[in-house]
Amino acid sequence: MSLIEFQRALADMVASPALTRAVRSGDDKALARYELLPGERARLRTVASQPGMEVSCTLYRANRLTPVVMLLPYTCFVLGERMKSIAERFWDDSRTDLQFRSEIERFAAFLRELVQAGELDEPLLEEVLDFELATNELRFLPRRQLAEQAESSAGDRLRLHPLVRIVHFRHEPRELLARLAAMTPPPYDLPEGDFPLVLTATGEELGVRQVDTRLARLLESLDERAALATEDADLLVDEGLAVRVER
Repeated sequence: MSLIEFQRALADMVASPALTRAVRSGDDKALARYELLPGERARLRTVASQPGMEVSCTLYRANRLTPVVMLLPYTCFVLGERMKSIAERFWDDSRTDLQFRSEIERFAAFLRELVQAGELDEPLLEEVLDFELATNELRFLPRRQLAEQAESSAGDRLRLHPLVRIVHFRHEPRELLARLAAMTPPPYDLPEGDFPLVLTATGEELGVRQVDTRLARLLESLDERAALATEDADLLVDEGLAVRVER
């Protein structure tokens, strides 16, 4: 048990510069939650005092920051200077498997918890986050396999194509995304309403198009609908927005 606790404490120190500093300073409470022998506590204090420990902490956090910055760039941009403190809280509260997809999903969940708790107020955050999560989800999917399955599917009911996602924006998305791409700092004066975007990964490049609310709601309700007029169903299938499935 003691060896496991020692390893857990060491891993936590690498993940938390604050813990490392506390151990280095001799704070008796810093290691209180670990079942350690006196010699193990002394070794951890020695490790915490090594110059390389700061480098290890930095590398650990850089590895965790990389997927967030790479895959959620617009989200990071709208958070601005708040990103540093939010990331530090996330790292302190959440462990990682250092997998890109799961890391951004955990970070997104953490941001939503802050919003729901009233600790984070950013009008653009949720729609930008939803958009980036949807685009990343499509990138991570086995696109060729799902496309082949969709082409061979048949039946008398419709379902949203597995390589299609719908995201609702509360601010006009074309101008919003253009300003984010140009790295123009918010706030923005943009029309507000319900602006659905359809994201498609059925081609070589990710497709993004704005649709009217009626079509978006129709696509979102396909699983609940018993049937759809033949002409409308054919059009959705031909457009690559829906697939036919068995009842």
